[in-house]
Amino acid sequence: MAAVAEATAAVIGGSGLYEMDALTDREEVRVTTPFGDPSSPYIVGTLNDRRVAFLARHGQGHRLLPSELNFRANIFGFKTLGVDWIVSASAVGSLREEYRPLDIVIPDQFLDRTRGRISTFFGGGIAAHIVMPRNVMPLKLRAVESYDAQITLCEPTLAARKSALAEVQRETGAGLVHPYDDARVIAGQGTAALELLAQAELDAIITPIGGGGLLSGTCIAVRGTAPAVALYGAEPAGADDAARSLAAGKFIPQTGPDTICDGLLSSLGELTWPILREHLAAIITVDDDGVRRAMQLLRDELGLLVEPSGAIGFAATLSPGFASDAQRVGVILTGGNVDAAKFFGE
Repeated sequence: MAAVAEATAAVIGGSGLYEMDALTDREEVRVTTPFGDPSSPYIVGTLNDRRVAFLARHGQGHRLLPSELNFRANIFGFKTLGVDWIVSASAVGSLREEYRPLDIVIPDQFLDRTRGRISTFFGGGIAAHIVMPRNVMPLKLRAVESYDAQITLCEPTLAARKSALAEVQRETGAGLVHPYDDARVIAGQGTAALELLAQAELDAIITPIGGGGLLSGTCIAVRGTAPAVALYGAEPAGADDAARSLAAGKFIPQTGPDTICDGLLSSLGELTWPILREHLAAIITVDDDGVRRAMQLLRDELGLLVEPSGAIGFAATLSPGFASDAQRVGVILTGGNVDAAKFFGE
């Protein structure tokens, strides 16, 4: 059972980092998780007026090999303590001469090539049931299957999806995590905007919109941290219910969408619509040809393979419909599930 000791930030120590001398008012906290025991007890203390939790991931005395680390228990334990931010320190080698011993390097990308290790928090009695349309892109379907999710296919309509969801819940007793109309999802997706703002000073941000979860999270995050930044949505012309809703000042449901942006076919939600109505400067609609041109440009000039639903924000910046004086525009690109043969003839 976990002792009650809250922390908002955490540090995971790797090889050579087994304690934090700078922590004051320390206490040792043992946490039991559904995934077993963490690598070692957590040390919770104060650092610059902030409560911080520390964990030696290899255990005291470095008794656990990398492949033996119970990362699920470690992360779950931090969550139990109330942690929102984790910094993980690792001791690594380098083949680049300019990196000297004791240098600190902060990576901007991470590729996990570990083999033979559990890669999901699901399993052991915890299952993810995902409802997807029958015409889903095969690449997306394989990606979801790779995480051992239980997939239910339905017809590509909102009514069919709601019916399939209800049936899965009846049969399994599962709780529903809505893909966009859920406060937890909205809050999580809003962190993308926080990361963007931490890297650049912006005049405007453009985000794709389907059901509005990502854009709602963006609105809340930006209004709370950079209120002068203008907020725009980017929507397919063949599925423009959000643009029509904003123009009319009332919710208009999605009916008969026709677009290559298969991730943006949903209607706005009960939570997302009021947020978007209050905070958006405009919604820019782009036709499928404009989306294809944006995908090609991203691939040819930047080497980025972005799916239609993710590229539409960039397409909006190239559209005559983007009437703005903004000089520094941030675009959130989402998703790389692209069939190269279909879109690029490869």
